[in-house]
Amino acid sequence: MALRVTLDEPDRFAVRCELLHSEVRRSDDHALIVLAGELDTSTAGQLYIRLAELARLGVRHVALNLAELTFLDSTGLSVLVSEHKRVESMGGELIVFSPCPRVRRIFEITGLSGYLNLRPVVVAAPNKVRGNKELAWECSSPLNSMDGGPG
Repeated sequence: MALRVTLDEPDRFAVRCELLHSEVRRSDDHALIVLAGELDTSTAGQLYIRLAELARLGVRHVALNLAELTFLDSTGLSVLVSEHKRVESMGGELIVFSPCPRVRRIFEITGLSGYLNLRPVVVAAPNKVRGNKELAWECSSPLNSMDGGPG
């Protein structure tokens, strides 16, 4: 998380933490967006603006890499659902890659794991040591391969 200090008034400093970092790579009507940090009420507008810019450029196939996204709230979810609807209406698709277990759980709780195209598809696997179930795949690197598997 980057920390930015700006002088707002002569004797006061305002400290602003940049909670969401996004990197966009685009080719024709395809875009890859890598998100890191927190996607919530205070940062969702930032992503919405990026997605709107891509829409104006005719992008209709969007891949979101969420491997380094640490938090997601309902406002962030609404931006993702809006983008899903936008690209589908244009004959494209939204693919959500590599959400870490904590973020993936939010998709599951809200029922969006069945609505959005999440990759990889995670299945419960038996744990040989403890005999309980755990996720068969977890985030291991921010630079996971495009198929969503560990890098």
